[in-house]
Amino acid sequence: MDARRFVVWDAQGRPLGAFAEFEVAHEWAHLRVLQEWTPLPLTIDDRPAKISRRLCGVGAASWSRG
Repeated sequence: MDARRFVVWDAQGRPLGAFAEFEVAHEWAHLRVLQEWTPLPLTIDDRPAKISRRLCGVGAASWSRG
């Protein structure tokens, strides 16, 4: 299994960070959402499990299976 399987992407498809644990990626993505220059929404991908989670803004999230 990949050591950094959770990748955070911005709205323009640029990878912003990769993390070993979902909780760390999720917390970090929420901090990025607060930065006004970050293109939203952010997406957290778990590629091996084919699951994406989208953060649209503070307190908002959606999940999908690919």
